[in-house]
Amino acid sequence: MHMKRNPMKQKFKEAFSLDLRALAILRIGTGTLLLVDLIYRLTLLKTFFSDEGVIPRSAMFDWNELFISINYISGTWEIQLYIFLVAIAAAICLILGYKTRVAAIVSWVLVLSMHNRNLFILQGGDDYLRMVLFWGCFLPWHKVLSLDSLKRPGPETYRVFSLPGFALLAQICIIYVTTSIYKSGADWVPDGTAVYYGLHLDQFARPFAKIVREYPGFMTFASYFWWHFCLALPIFYIFPFFNSFFRTTAIVLIIVFHILTGSFFMLGMFPWIGSVGQLGLLPTSVCDKIFDFFGKRFTNQKVQLTSMFEKLPRLFGSKPELQAQPVKAESKLDRYYRQGIILLALSFVVIYNIEAVGVARGKMDYFLPGDVSGIGIFFRLDQRWAMFSPGVTREDGWYIMKATLNDGSEVDIFQDDGVIRYEKIDDLKSMFKRPRWRKFLENWRMQAYLRDYLGDYLIRKWNKNHPQEKQVNEMEIIYMREVTLPDYQTPEIVPVLMWAYSADGLRKPPDPVVVFE
Repeated sequence: MHMKRNPMKQKFKEAFSLDLRALAILRIGTGTLLLVDLIYRLTLLKTFFSDEGVIPRSAMFDWNELFISINYISGTWEIQLYIFLVAIAAAICLILGYKTRVAAIVSWVLVLSMHNRNLFILQGGDDYLRMVLFWGCFLPWHKVLSLDSLKRPGPETYRVFSLPGFALLAQICIIYVTTSIYKSGADWVPDGTAVYYGLHLDQFARPFAKIVREYPGFMTFASYFWWHFCLALPIFYIFPFFNSFFRTTAIVLIIVFHILTGSFFMLGMFPWIGSVGQLGLLPTSVCDKIFDFFGKRFTNQKVQLTSMFEKLPRLFGSKPELQAQPVKAESKLDRYYRQGIILLALSFVVIYNIEAVGVARGKMDYFLPGDVSGIGIFFRLDQRWAMFSPGVTREDGWYIMKATLNDGSEVDIFQDDGVIRYEKIDDLKSMFKRPRWRKFLENWRMQAYLRDYLGDYLIRKWNKNHPQEKQVNEMEIIYMREVTLPDYQTPEIVPVLMWAYSADGLRKPPDPVVVFE
């Protein structure tokens, strides 16, 4: 006797299911972004990850004892390089799908470690990447388009309902729903001026932003649309009827949004990991069309990869066996243990975000016990998706790091050309050199704790490369503060002294003071 399936239950199950091919694309995309980010960070190894740089390990030890880092084992850039090379190797294995589970765990641990080594250069995209890697430690994203899959029988079905898949879907929903709830300022709703103010933040606005901000109607529409759409996004993802259509529509809109914001702003990784994250949610019908379109490139991928892999040199003394091997069944204890970890982690993520949003909105006090919160923070499951919240900041500007040298000359020791610029230039973001520097300087301005570290680093680096007569005698770091005004009004630029130094003793204002010139 066959039991009838409940059609509604089946539809809801399908709505929460993910496609193995989409997860494979997510794995490859995440690994590629991680690889690019690691190579980029290599160019900043001494500056941000060694004791020679702007934040020595001692500064991080005092910041938060829960942020443990493998990178703390040494302050030399050479040891940091070895750690980065291991992370790069793990990222490559993740892309190829070789020892995928191990590669995902190693990647997550080392990314967590690098993030903890220097928190002050992190952006929302770093948190997004770290969380995708965490859930990836449990996802079945190795079963298709991977070297691991060459040794296994093909999956019976591509559409799977799993707890880690549900956790990934929940995490992505949390990102966009909470970012909307955080945006409680009037410039989102009802004023609709948020995009106007965002596009006027010249310190990370790209040239395209300056074109778009000349269209007030578009900016008002974009402010309203983005706020409401993010709030309603889970409905598009899990609506049980015509799920493929609604989910695909949401995915396309989110990717378009990320591409646009990436063309408007210098936002680091966020637009790209945000787009890749959406690809992991592609419905089966769309994956079918994609794979059918590329034809044999995908349908014969196992044969092609096997042929390629067999031609590799025998680096380890014997040729790997590529015949399909029986998969060892997971024991009930292992399955319960893994699912228990996922449930605990997901519960913490949900509750932590509820608490963070509630506190930010003034609706509740912190309620998570300190030990529980500490465990979640230790594993870096803490997250706050509050960019441009509650409203878009009006504060813009640039920095002058003016040094008076022993010979009496004055230079900006942060800028490559040494020119001191009191007048605003068109390409303001170029004065920050790189996105990581811009983020660090934003945190430096808000955290008095960091003030001395930056000044000491700049002076030390300058003096090391210059003769005695060209070394720093006095130095001032001035923030040229500009507050964006409504209706395209021209703002006043106010110089604010943030930090000062003289060779006969460190002197700094207890609080930033306005410089009248």
